[in-house]
Amino acid sequence: MTNKTKKIIKIFYKNYRCVVCIFIDFYYFGFVESEL
Repeated sequence: MTNKTKKIIKIFYKNYRCVVCIFIDFYYFGFVESEL
C-alpha cells in the first residue's frame, strides 16, 4: 500500500466517522427535543 492510498483511506475514514457522529448527534438531539 502506497502512502497516497493510506492518506486517501485516512481522509475517507475521518470523514466517514464525522458523518456518523453528525448522524448520531442529530438523532440524539432530535430524541432529546421530542422528550421535552
